[in-house]
Amino acid sequence: MELYESLRVDGGNAWQGFVNITLPFLRNTIVSVVVVLMMLYVQMVTIILVTTRGGPLGGTETLSMRVFNKTFQNFDLSGASATAILLFAINIALTLVAIRFRRKDTL
Repeated sequence: MELYESLRVDGGNAWQGFVNITLPFLRNTIVSVVVVLMMLYVQMVTIILVTTRGGPLGGTETLSMRVFNKTFQNFDLSGASATAILLFAINIALTLVAIRFRRKDTL
């Protein structure tokens, strides 16, 4: 609350308070939510399988849906394994990005 009062004393408006005070405090939360949502999107199978089964011409197909299709519909285990490794690498990269953002604020 003191930060907002000092902003008003210095002549700042509501937008400057949001950008310079509120957003920096919410940065860790925003980064965590974005990374978790990206990981959930990459791994989304159930909702797509139930609603569209990959959609018209694969329009709603994700990597995990492709792994599922290659494994259980095409019986292409080598292709499914390669795609699963790519999916794993993407998840590791997203996790490392989240860790880097979290460490930057603690140092």
